Amino acid sequence: MFKAITPRDLFYKTADKHHESVIIRDLIDHFNKISFWVAKEICFCASLKQRVIILKRFVYIAFMCLEWKNFNTCLEIVGGLMMSSVQRLKKTWKVGKTATAPFFKRISFVEPAF
Repeated sequence: MFKAITPRDLFYKTADKHHESVIIRDLIDHFNKISFWVAKEICFCASLKQRVIILKRFVYIAFMCLEWKNFNTCLEIVGGLMMSSVQRLKKTWKVGKTATAPFFKRISFVEPAF
């Protein structure tokens, strides 16, 4: 997807708010779709235990994406983790704190809820 972006697409995105590149709009839509999916998967879990397991898994996946230099996917996941619906799950973050803290330290641009 990134290879399909031309300098013209970037120029029009910044210079003309009414003209939007289809490929940039698709990238934005994909980013939002993944972020909302991450938040939905965490919030729709019935039990606290299951939410903590899913939270840990997403934090680890984001960490691995950062290690593999897949910054877009890392930020998509982090965007989902930082949504207000996920941030309000104080018990989930409190229980998952010990397991996720080392990974959040590595992802220094993220401010976790705990």
